[in-house]
Amino acid sequence: MRSIRRREGCYLLRTNLCGREPAELWRFYIQLTEVVAAFKNLKDDLQLRPIHHQLIERVEAHIFVAFLAYHLHVSESRALLKLFSG
Repeated sequence: MRSIRRREGCYLLRTNLCGREPAELWRFYIQLTEVVAAFKNLKDDLQLRPIHHQLIERVEAHIFVAFLAYHLHVSESRALLKLFSG
């Protein structure tokens, strides 16, 4: 039977931002993952799909409504988490 080795998690962040503190780089990375998760959420949970509007006002309105839906989704998720976590 193979023995399972448990490893502690480590990240190696490679960047071109010279002179920045590691904690600041980590915050940037976390922000990036949150933005990626937000876009994934917009595409999957909220079913935001490519926009095929002809007028710029309609495109802007579509994006605005999608942003409001995402904001509501995040606000409700945080409220539920707070409610059930104590």
